[in-house]
Amino acid sequence: MKSIILWSDPDVNFLTVIVLKQVGASWEVLTRKEVCSYLKDYIGSRQLYNQNDPSIVFCKKDPLGKVFGVNKFTFTEAT
Repeated sequence: MKSIILWSDPDVNFLTVIVLKQVGASWEVLTRKEVCSYLKDYIGSRQLYNQNDPSIVFCKKDPLGKVFGVNKFTFTEAT
């Protein structure tokens, strides 16, 4: 399996690890499939998705917004 490096900025990497660990990630190096799974769990557990269109994620007031540097995104854009 291929591993992915998330970002070159250590502050963003640290925040990403913190976000993913909140939903059970236990490694700092994860496969793309693992990251997507944890991301989906995180979004669902915090109900960040649009009720009418779950592919839209609102993250302006969540640490995930800082990780991606956006206020909202679609799950497809993140994967």
